[in-house]
Amino acid sequence: MRIRIRPYADFGRFFSAEPGQTCVVSIEEGATVGDLLEAHGIEASVRVTLGVNNQLAARETQLKDGDNLEVLAPMSGGSTQ
Repeated sequence: MRIRIRPYADFGRFFSAEPGQTCVVSIEEGATVGDLLEAHGIEASVRVTLGVNNQLAARETQLKDGDNLEVLAPMSGGSTQ
């Protein structure tokens, strides 16, 4: 199956894509987001924020052909003022 991936920040290097640019990868039927990430060198210990089809997702989220996956660095912080 084919999945469209939009990696942000440094994650583009794992998919041979420029940050924020979409690329398409193939993976076997029944794969999860975690399977896809690990197949591209992003181990389970790496913290990521994930979205599938504009919804927050987890590594355990099962993918379907044609899904859109966004891979972002986790965000935190902000002002207390």
